[in-house]
Amino acid sequence: LYYNPAIKHEYQKWIMFHERKKRKRFKSLDISFIIFITDSEKDDSIVCRESILNQLKKAEIYECRNLNDYYAALDSIQTKYICIIDDKCILHANYAIEIYPCLNQNYQMIYYDHDCLDDDNERYCPYFKPDFSKDTLHGANYIGPCFVVEKSLIKKINIFHPYAVLLDIKDHLNHVYHLPKMMYHTKKYIMSQNDLLDIN
Repeated sequence: LYYNPAIKHEYQKWIMFHERKKRKRFKSLDISFIIFITDSEKDDSIVCRESILNQLKKAEIYECRNLNDYYAALDSIQTKYICIIDDKCILHANYAIEIYPCLNQNYQMIYYDHDCLDDDNERYCPYFKPDFSKDTLHGANYIGPCFVVEKSLIKKINIFHPYAVLLDIKDHLNHVYHLPKMMYHTKKYIMSQNDLLDIN
């Protein structure tokens, strides 16, 4: 069957055909979560946090509003991996069960596809992402504001933004995995964040 995901009602058919509910609540995973709250006027971290705790009985979650919060979180985290996530993102219900097998493959970074949510929480505008490219990432944040990275790669950044983390680590990435599944949704139309950062 063929569905055109660029058309909203067709995308709903695509979801029904391609996605299966595999919901399982894990005790924990070797991931800590750093939620970037970049919009001081609208804090959506509660919904973001709930999407994590719905899947994990125990999770280290750090809500960061500035670089000082971010550095304090890095100092506290003991897990091998960190999920960097913008507070406008909501994890897919299958996130934990899909990401779990990837954590034993020694990937340095894991990223995945995502879509958007409208005001009625209906999914639309899917982003089917390409394979990893350092050059493409330098020009635009096609990976988006939610990804998993080895803690050992993360250093201090000068701008409080998920894209700044990606730009800082990109030249050190040699073993990256693109999980070709919708693993989060965002209320905010986010794709290229290049205009938000001075990367030159």
